[in-house]
Amino acid sequence: MDDPGKLDDRTADLVTAIEFALKLKHASDSLADPPLQKLVDLVLFDLGMKLAAQMSENPETARAQ
Repeated sequence: MDDPGKLDDRTADLVTAIEFALKLKHASDSLADPPLQKLVDLVLFDLGMKLAAQMSENPETARAQ
């Protein structure tokens, strides 16, 4: 990583996906649609696990945060 304050592309994409999923979570909570809420929760969990794995593989990324 050239710039220690900048995320690599994969990590930045994961963060963007999590931000979008959080918006979906807010919308699904507003709709009170349990199947949709469960799906969004699973997506958020999966993205969070992928981000955690990415950061453990690349400690410099974790320090950038």
